[in-house]
Amino acid sequence: MSTLILFTHNLRSALMIKPAVAHNHHPSTISTMADSVPSPEQMSVAPEQLIVEPGDTSMPSSKRKLADPKAANTSALSPTDIHCETKRTKRPRIGSDNKNEGQTSNKYHKHEKRERRRAKQLAKKQEQAARNSRLTIKATEWSYLKLEITLVPSSAAIPQPDSIDLITVYTVLQSALKRYLGIIGSSLHFDILHVRNLTVYLRVPSKDFSPFWAAISGFYVDANATSGFKIVDGYSKVAITIAKTSKFLNGVTGPPRKWVPPTAPTTE
Repeated sequence: MSTLILFTHNLRSALMIKPAVAHNHHPSTISTMADSVPSPEQMSVAPEQLIVEPGDTSMPSSKRKLADPKAANTSALSPTDIHCETKRTKRPRIGSDNKNEGQTSNKYHKHEKRERRRAKQLAKKQEQAARNSRLTIKATEWSYLKLEITLVPSSAAIPQPDSIDLITVYTVLQSALKRYLGIIGSSLHFDILHVRNLTVYLRVPSKDFSPFWAAISGFYVDANATSGFKIVDGYSKVAITIAKTSKFLNGVTGPPRKWVPPTAPTTE
């Protein structure tokens, strides 16, 4: 019976403490609350953890982070987590014209790159146009010569001729080629284009020009002194002089160059 009375007394005391704490703090219950609060020596938990409640949102977020045991212990955080927490977004600086300076500088940078690209393209086009305007002439297949032939009659009774026929020109040229080049000289090809008086225009393949020029230039022959050589129509001496040479036909046209034939050797 005494045990039941004691339990009822304790229950009444517990019911009286809660209204006093919630409403008017009755003087009779202050001593009971003071006895129930532990002393500072008996507290083993940090003060911030006692003050902060899980459902309390009245405190700032920074204090709530400190109240968290994991957040309060900064030594447990990695350098990456600390960097992410301390990182702040920088606001773009605004210039006097109310424009973002970063965007403006980027715009000017793109404009300069565009101008440099256009200048390079223009210079490349000009260089290509100048290169395409050059004239490249392919090596010609023919070389042209202008010859002057001198015929000396065998006697004074025969007059000095004013012109020469095509057959005589061909015979003289073949004789000169065979004399200096032999069988190879007879195989060289040449075309007689025009004969005017004692002037002959002909063309020779460019590959055969050098040997042809060497055989014809300064050719002089005397039928009396050379055995096996005979000139028709009473002309015993003949000389060939190269007046002009060119890669083009118009390079050999023009007035003939005056040439004096060599004197015939005197016989004793």
